Amino acid sequence: MSDEDFTIFPPAAVEKLAGVTTDSQRDLRHRGCLTGYGQQISNRWHYSAKDVIAFWISKRLMNTGFGRHQSCRIARSHVGDVLEYLKGTKDSISMVVLIHSAEEDEVSEGYWVVDDFSEIQLREFERADVINLQYLADQVPTVLRETIAEFKSA
Repeated sequence: MSDEDFTIFPPAAVEKLAGVTTDSQRDLRHRGCLTGYGQQISNRWHYSAKDVIAFWISKRLMNTGFGRHQSCRIARSHVGDVLEYLKGTKDSISMVVLIHSAEEDEVSEGYWVVDDFSEIQLREFERADVINLQYLADQVPTVLRETIAEFKSA
């Protein structure tokens, strides 16, 4: 288990660091959006540094129009890459592309991780949503970066 997996942040700390209020955390949990987030200790939820970064990413995605479930799932799936990038152990991060198609009144959706847009041209679709994980990682606030740096030096 890596250092950033230790559960030390209570909901109030997540609110302060990631900007997701304790009420929103409770609501997301009740709606089933937080699968894989946190650990319940003595009837209280506690979160790891990895969870806090995932909360921050999911909030940013929700603020740009992605749904709660989708935002939390994408953030949780890719937070490891973001952490590696923030720690300096990874030079770049791929983009996540959600492709939407509609054929004969049936909507389908695909989810791909790509390094450049030439990979998207091989797909047939009407609409694509691109999530630039590297840009998101570059926007992580200083206080979160310092939290990650503490784990790197430990």
